[in-house]
Amino acid sequence: MATSVDNRHYPRLSSALNGGVVHSFKPPLVPSPSLDRDQDQSVNVPTEKSVDKTTKEDRYDSSDDEDESHNRYVSYYKEMVLKSNSDLEPSALDSRDESTADNWIHRNSSMVRLTGKHPFNAEAPLPRLMHHGFITPVPLHYVRNHGGVPKAEWSDWSVEVTGLVKRPVKLTMEQLITEFPSREFPVTLVCAGNRRKEQNMVKQTIGFNWGSAGVSTSLWRGVALSDVLRRCGVYSKRGGALNVCFEGAEDLPGGGGSKYGTSIKKEMAMDPARDIILAYMQNGELLTPDHGFPVRVIIPGFIGGRMVKWLKRIIVTPQESDNYYHYKDNRVLPSYVDAELANEECKFKFYLFTLLLQEVDHGGNNNNVCCVAAWWYRPEYIINELNINSVITTPGHEEILPINAFTTQKPYTLKGYAYSGN
Repeated sequence: MATSVDNRHYPRLSSALNGGVVHSFKPPLVPSPSLDRDQDQSVNVPTEKSVDKTTKEDRYDSSDDEDESHNRYVSYYKEMVLKSNSDLEPSALDSRDESTADNWIHRNSSMVRLTGKHPFNAEAPLPRLMHHGFITPVPLHYVRNHGGVPKAEWSDWSVEVTGLVKRPVKLTMEQLITEFPSREFPVTLVCAGNRRKEQNMVKQTIGFNWGSAGVSTSLWRGVALSDVLRRCGVYSKRGGALNVCFEGAEDLPGGGGSKYGTSIKKEMAMDPARDIILAYMQNGELLTPDHGFPVRVIIPGFIGGRMVKWLKRIIVTPQESDNYYHYKDNRVLPSYVDAELANEECKFKFYLFTLLLQEVDHGGNNNNVCCVAAWWYRPEYIINELNINSVITTPGHEEILPINAFTTQKPYTLKGYAYSGN
């Protein structure tokens, strides 16, 4: 995370790790397995030699030299994980969660809660996030939850792959980690609302106030989504396969009750160069409940809202996801359109849209259908890939820099972080 860090806030830690945001390095081999501290479950994570790889027909071609380059940096990042965790107190049950559905989850008490007690939406104090350096400790990684965290068991969890595929399947966690080659690399996750508090100070949005710490970098390990889809045999464009939808396990109030879901284009999902993975480890440990145990989607360069946690279903479809949260979250509408206008117009246009579809079904012209897409459903306003962003963290907010004969003789280093999408 941090480009440069000093120790004025946390003197016990040696100089923090320098570096910028790293974009999806390719798969290193196997971290040493260790268990999530919130899960009392025995899981054997296989080594690369024990993985039963898919056949050449089911995988994109890649050279041995390229595979070796994927694994080049893993030991370096493991060292960064250890250093980042060296000054971290253990997580614990939080009294603020006692009366909520999350009363079983261990969390770091320093996390700044942004939406009250529940659901848990939190970011680390910015000085502390910077203090720990490029790799963010898991307990300080920002969290975006829409509801209660599902209680999951590794042994009975499965991910269903269905829709426009030739070989639909339900994969257990054991199958995921033993039948597909693993990848491990650092990815920076960013909430689409990062720094929204500043935006709300100019003009109020419907989103809550995120500070500048809705961004974190971890070492993620999982299996390539493209390998899984290849195994299942995705149909061609001509066969209608245009989108890949993801659906989580939690029950949420949005749209009258739904799972959290979203989608990406099939070309992205099938492209091995995108490094999209179904991740089951973070910083060398099994995922924690807040971060999607036992498996979640990781899409380097995209906003966090597309990386579904507690993944249960992958559906290949002609249309993009029709999930409530896919359309009503993570959109930037024109400045002259507020949420109230968008919602009212949506109701009218939905009625008009259904009439036009009936006309198309009876042989009418479908050109008018696209003209009535409501604001929430217009593709040009969706947020997928990250924009370039940068934050100055030193000097801090409202920090006073004394100017005198002593300080003018010493250099002052500006510090912060920056990231971009693809």
